[in-house]
Amino acid sequence: MKLTADPAAPWPAAAASASTTDREMITTVAVTTTWRVEGKRLVAVPAAEHWPVTTEPLIVGAAHLGVDLDHRRVLTDLLVLGEARTPGGRPLPKLVVRAACGQLTHQTTVFGDRHWHRGLLGWRMSEPLPFATLPLTNDRAFGGVAVLDGEAAPHPTNPIGRGFHLSTAALRDAPLPNLERPDQLITAWTDRPIPALWYKGHAMLPPTDGTAGDVTAAIAALTPQLFSDAIPALCAPWSAFGREVLLEGFLASGPLSLPLPTAPPASVRVQIGNHRSRFTLIPRRIVALPGPAALVVTWATSFRWLFNPLDARAMSLDWNRP
Repeated sequence: MKLTADPAAPWPAAAASASTTDREMITTVAVTTTWRVEGKRLVAVPAAEHWPVTTEPLIVGAAHLGVDLDHRRVLTDLLVLGEARTPGGRPLPKLVVRAACGQLTHQTTVFGDRHWHRGLLGWRMSEPLPFATLPLTNDRAFGGVAVLDGEAAPHPTNPIGRGFHLSTAALRDAPLPNLERPDQLITAWTDRPIPALWYKGHAMLPPTDGTAGDVTAAIAALTPQLFSDAIPALCAPWSAFGREVLLEGFLASGPLSLPLPTAPPASVRVQIGNHRSRFTLIPRRIVALPGPAALVVTWATSFRWLFNPLDARAMSLDWNRP
């Protein structure tokens, strides 16, 4: 089923259909809206600055964006594309960075560069070096590739990180993570904290006790998140989101509040044979851009229908003009 082209459409839109059985089809429609924030208002950016609907995987900075037209995406993601920045740009040894929206919150303690050194009382970490800006990328979080008996042992969640060691053989001057969870701060080289990621890694299963039941429960709990772009702490049903995204530690000027749109940009009108329906778009991805104070919201909906070659089919968007 094709989406009727609208040359006057205010936002990029796309649709895709696939078969689920011999007779049943599923269609997904997505619309991406791009805004800049002026005070407490959302202002539509010029058409040349619109983000597209992703029809294939896309990498933006450190974030991997999936296909917007994948009907298996059932949760809403929150992605923050920014760096840790100290107040007023004054170098500090550590900083707390936080994002919150409704029931969602994610907080990280950001340290300046540190390394392990051998002292009289054993292995100790150096004092963090002051910094003014620091990337929140996965290579700065706990993880990496350890070496045991001459064999490489990648961290199962974050193999591109730092700080993961299984022996002291390569510990001298080895860097510690810059990003840590406030409730799991590293105190010894043998610590194994959950990586303080801001972007989805290679695997998102939390540490388990190794029992079959524990692993099964973890997989079942995370299955809805498998097709999301955000880390588990920042993806949830849309009903769990609030009216604004609150960001702390991303701007030298102080905290930032980004209001969320209060209404969808359009509804989907569908006619199949003698049947007519209308579907509401729901936010599926929210990208917060602290630097330019901008917001990108991708809305989508999916619906199933029975395929009959003789049925006339039509689908269009009824726009709510920005």
